[in-house]
Amino acid sequence: RKDLVDAIMRVVVMQGNRSGVYNISGTHPLPLKMLLTLIRDKMNTGFELEFGSLPYRKNQSMVIAGDMSLFNQVFGSFQTTNLEEGLNHIIEYYTSKALNESI
Repeated sequence: RKDLVDAIMRVVVMQGNRSGVYNISGTHPLPLKMLLTLIRDKMNTGFELEFGSLPYRKNQSMVIAGDMSLFNQVFGSFQTTNLEEGLNHIIEYYTSKALNESI
């Protein structure tokens, strides 16, 4: 959350005459399979992920990755949260929220 807020604040504060489309994304592309496996390993190692159970769609994109180079060039780069820390924060938030809602 903080990373996105930092990026948006840079745009708001430094707006000027800058218009266009700017990607806000992670700096290191990660295969979806790896991301899902990381989440599963943190939450329930016994949960079976069934990769390949459904066939790919016709013309399915195999790689989708953001490129922040234009954003960084115009608004400057900034420190981002590493994946491990970010996942831990998100999992903690949602598991505590679910726990509080069940009480």
